[in-house]
Amino acid sequence: YNLVDLIVVLQIAVRLYFAASDRRDADVYQTLKVFFPPIMLLKMLRRFPSFNLLLSAFHNAFEALPVLLYTLTVILLLFAGLIYIAEPRTNIQGINDALWLTCVSLSTVGYGDQVPVSPWGKFWTGNLLVVGALYMAIPIGIVGTAFSKVWEDRDRLFMLCDIRDRVVQAGITPADLYRIYEQLDQNKDGLLDLQEFKIMFKLLEIQIGDNMSARIFDKLDADGEGTIDFE
Repeated sequence: YNLVDLIVVLQIAVRLYFAASDRRDADVYQTLKVFFPPIMLLKMLRRFPSFNLLLSAFHNAFEALPVLLYTLTVILLLFAGLIYIAEPRTNIQGINDALWLTCVSLSTVGYGDQVPVSPWGKFWTGNLLVVGALYMAIPIGIVGTAFSKVWEDRDRLFMLCDIRDRVVQAGITPADLYRIYEQLDQNKDGLLDLQEFKIMFKLLEIQIGDNMSARIFDKLDADGEGTIDFE
């Protein structure tokens, strides 16, 4: 958020400079003028904490990205080669044209600047449309499933973010937090119960009620055994 505020202030200063020097036609001024609205909208992200859930979903789905990109590359190159061979050179002059036709067909955009004219070209393009429709459903399903899981766990994530902010504001380092955790873990089993969890907040000098402490503990206690570990 601070970075967004800094960018907004800097671009306003630059725009005022170009306006004062009567250089509104400069490329820098026009670029800032175009990107100013979306940058201003980014300032509103602080009012939408749920946006972090979407980022968490993309982060969880990121592991599947290499496989998806590899599969996409294979599909593009394979069908581009087939279309290039099937089409006459008067229509598809090079492999670049074949790749472009493959990309717009796979994404189901279809600009119409490149179209197959031969029977075999139409055949391979038709197969590409089917493969593209099936393939595009895979990443959408992965991200959608990840977002559903994150959304179901949103209360715990919001509470964890709130605890993190409070710990940072109190100037507590991870080493301090772990040292307090070890002091509370009297039986050295690496686990804390609810009462020890409440005492931890008092030692950290974080003002939080017992009810909120119990709610946070319940969200952290995923297995329902009445204990949590440091992780």
